[in-house]
Amino acid sequence: MRFPTIVSVLSVGVAMIGCRSDTASSSSQGTSAADAKEAFESPAKLTQVLECRWPVSAITEFCIPERRLNVDFQNLVTYTDVVWQEDLHAKTQSGFDEIWWHANTEGGRATKYSLNAKRGDDYWLLEIGNEQTVQDEPDITPDPSQPRFVGRR
Repeated sequence: MRFPTIVSVLSVGVAMIGCRSDTASSSSQGTSAADAKEAFESPAKLTQVLECRWPVSAITEFCIPERRLNVDFQNLVTYTDVVWQEDLHAKTQSGFDEIWWHANTEGGRATKYSLNAKRGDDYWLLEIGNEQTVQDEPDITPDPSQPRFVGRR
C-alpha cells in the first residue's frame, strides 16, 4: 500500500514546472528562465508555476486587511482578443472564496498576468507580472502603506 502513495507524491512533484520538490508546498519561489518561458505558453503551465510561486501559505500571509486593493489602483487591463484565466489552488481548502489569475496574450503566449484573491467582500491584487518578473521571488510582505493598498489611509 505504500508504493502507490510514493508514486502519487512523486507524480505531483514532477508535474510542477519549476518547483523544487523540497519547497513546493510551503514556501514561495521564483522560477528558472527556461521554466518561465515554457509556463507562458499555456494556461495550465502558467497555473502550475503560479501555484509554486504562491503557495496557499504565502497568499494567506500576503492577504491581511491592510493590503486589500485600494479602489483607486487599477488592476491589469485585459486588452487582447484572447484572455487566459484560471483558478489557483482550486482543489485546496484555502480559506478564500476564490484565488485566480488572468493574462493578456499575444501570439498564443501570455504576456502579462494578474494574480488575485477574494474572501467575502475583501479583494487583494497579489501581483501583476510577466515572464521576467516570475523568475524573481514574489514579494509576500510588501509595505501596506504603498498607495496600491488600503492600509495607507
